[in-house]
Amino acid sequence: MKRLLTITAFLFGSMLCAQTSTTLYGLSYGQNSNGLFLASLDPATGLVTEISPAPIASTVVSCYSTIDPVNSIYYFSKPDSLVGVDISTGQIVSQVQINLPATSYFELPHYNCRDSLIYGIYRTPSTMRLATVDPLTGVISI
Repeated sequence: MKRLLTITAFLFGSMLCAQTSTTLYGLSYGQNSNGLFLASLDPATGLVTEISPAPIASTVVSCYSTIDPVNSIYYFSKPDSLVGVDISTGQIVSQVQINLPATSYFELPHYNCRDSLIYGIYRTPSTMRLATVDPLTGVISI
């Protein structure tokens, strides 16, 4: 089972690295700041390489993300959806609606290779619970 390391940084909303790899992945503002691109970072050289041929988002409210290491998909959350991006091509491969009440949040996502679900914390103003999101449907189970 591959483990993931999450690092928050200025250039990237969130960077993720598979434990067996030396490449970090994250969202980067384009060179012309015309949107967000999936990018890689070589920690040895500091070289940032945009993978997406075009912006995959204009803004991201949260910087929560996770990687499906089996299918090489980088998932990040937008206010109302979960977006999956192919790590090798930078193309969006999925975007599912997540319906949460206005004062609720799904945070700290982690992809589970055993059941292909994304686990995280479902938070409301008064409670916090472990929950899952199906990245194919956007269905949240609490």
